[in-house]
Amino acid sequence: MVKIDTLRDLKYAVDIIDELKKIGNSLCKLDVADCNCGLTPRQEKRRENLECKAKKLAAKLGLYIYHQPDPRGATLYLLENENKADNYYFEGYPII
Repeated sequence: MVKIDTLRDLKYAVDIIDELKKIGNSLCKLDVADCNCGLTPRQEKRRENLECKAKKLAAKLGLYIYHQPDPRGATLYLLENENKADNYYFEGYPII
């Protein structure tokens, strides 16, 4: 977990959040495509890679990530406890 004691620590955490926002936007586009006509194998692999990258970034903050695939809401949520994924809407923090 990142302990924020200095501005450098804060910048590190903000940079991770910014990267998660970019990943969330890419995942949202894939979620829309999936709802409209389904994903190609290449798009499915891209989604898997993005989810894996998001999990690794969240782990750097000592947190977990949940990908909510309905494109009508926030795509990524940060969670303190991985077991709370089924209650992400109330327990998680949306990355928007």
